[in-house]
Amino acid sequence: MSMRYSVDVKNARAQATANKIDVGAGAGSLTIYSGELPVTLGNITTQTAILTLPLQKPCAAIIENGVTTLAAIAEQMVMVTGTATWALIKNGDGIPVVDLLVGVNGSGADIELPTTDLIQGAFIRVTAGQISEA
Repeated sequence: MSMRYSVDVKNARAQATANKIDVGAGAGSLTIYSGELPVTLGNITTQTAILTLPLQKPCAAIIENGVTTLAAIAEQMVMVTGTATWALIKNGDGIPVVDLLVGVNGSGADIELPTTDLIQGAFIRVTAGQISEA
């Protein structure tokens, strides 16, 4: 049986994650990469950054029921053509906080996109962003 947490604990964990993203002079960021998810958080080797989305500070618009709803994220241009496979959220000092899998809508990935094939020069608009506590 897997562990289950009360809503209070889930909210505290969600708030702790949001607080870590908000550390630093600047705002945090979410960068989408191609290539294999690193074994160790933030250990970029041969992976290629396709797109970086700056987060707002504070990054959370609301936290309830163990779900952090991110504040609005500005539209950004894809920097490099590639297949999105994973993403990394860094804090305002550029320190890795969490990595996430990327997949197509309905895949169950942490971040779902209509397509994972991103083309340089295209714009990506995030319509909603949430981080859920298990």
